[in-house]
Amino acid sequence: MLDDFQNARELFEAARCAAIERDHAAKQLERMRHRTLGGSSSISGGGRGATKDVNGTAASIAIVDYESMMRARLAEDTKLLNLCAALIYGRNGREGVSAVLGSEYADVLFWRYLKAETWVSCGAVCHVSPATAKRRAMMALDTIDSIGLHHAIDGVGLGAMSGSIGLNADYLKS
Repeated sequence: MLDDFQNARELFEAARCAAIERDHAAKQLERMRHRTLGGSSSISGGGRGATKDVNGTAASIAIVDYESMMRARLAEDTKLLNLCAALIYGRNGREGVSAVLGSEYADVLFWRYLKAETWVSCGAVCHVSPATAKRRAMMALDTIDSIGLHHAIDGVGLGAMSGSIGLNADYLKS
């Protein structure tokens, strides 16, 4: 998966898109279920004479179809988000970027890329200005790039720089 990305920015931007897609899919399913469980009949036909879906079968089938269409994409999105979370915090929350630069930098990456927040929201949650949030994120991404994505995943460089044990590669494979 790492070979698909040239640098940390590209990797984390892909993670941000995955987070947005995950949230969009969850909202879409919620709307579909609400309509189905809301008790209203679906009327379809588009001008060729309306038919009623008395049992809500068409709506239920649409939900199942949507879930199955999204399942593989969301599984890949989840892998990507987990990979980035491991880069940010490691397995026990005290490794990765958090160990090297501190939780202030790790938290900015988390809120911006894994929660897909705007710079304004990210800054507010992290109690800094949007400009400071962006500066911290860019520094964290540059740090990952200076170590190299593969080395950062394996913990090479991170452990030496921070004195911690670094990221556990076996954790990332599971």
